[in-house]
Amino acid sequence: MDDRTPARAEDIADQERAIQRDIDAKDKTSGDDKPSGAMQAGARPYPEPPFPKQHQTKPGDEAALDPAPLYDAPFWKGSGKLDGFTALITGADSGIGRSVAVLFAREGCDVVICHLDEDADAETTKAAVEAEGRRAVVLKGDVSDPAFAEMAVKAARQAIEAWGKPVSEIGAVLCAASNMQRPYPAMAIEVQQALGIEGFAFDMNVACSSATFGVKTAADFIAGGSVKAVLMVNPEVCSAHLNFTDRDSHFIFGDVATAVIVES
Repeated sequence: MDDRTPARAEDIADQERAIQRDIDAKDKTSGDDKPSGAMQAGARPYPEPPFPKQHQTKPGDEAALDPAPLYDAPFWKGSGKLDGFTALITGADSGIGRSVAVLFAREGCDVVICHLDEDADAETTKAAVEAEGRRAVVLKGDVSDPAFAEMAVKAARQAIEAWGKPVSEIGAVLCAASNMQRPYPAMAIEVQQALGIEGFAFDMNVACSSATFGVKTAADFIAGGSVKAVLMVNPEVCSAHLNFTDRDSHFIFGDVATAVIVES
């Protein structure tokens, strides 16, 4: 490492502290003439504090909040950027997830609203999406539940049964797919836990070549001596983002899972 690096870092830190000291000094002498309340810089009035205390136990309900959070950006005009698309949005029942769902719909996108148990909030989001002229489907469930990786687990069990060896010989699980059901938590870990496999597990997405890269990665782990056998599952969830009005392509895709065990 360059010997100048630590010294330069200290110099920059000193400069930042000096800037902060100046700001703090100005704040102390600025007086109490600052306007209170929320900055009113939008096209409609923003709620201003103080707000009533309204602590909720998790996950909470947005419908119970007072004042109600703003989410719909009423003066935003869509331009069809997402015409023909469908989006699966986790947490779309409330908060930023609801805002994303509504604005996606305004851009022409149909929306699948995934939530845990906030039924009233999810229905409010559904109504807001439909008010934008788009279709909305509510999907209730826990994305951390192994049941959401059911296809992968079923395919893996079939592969293990055909393999005829104990799962204790498998040292890793790879979930390789081009249409992941969710970005996190890793589906590979859910499959690993459901099957009682030890070792490590992770997801990988290499578009249409995901399964091919998954097999190659598994072979590399074995060649390098990291493990003796690897379970590679390839669950593809396409239905959540298909345009079912497109009669030229929608019938080509579906939901399916394959699994292979790679060994030396």
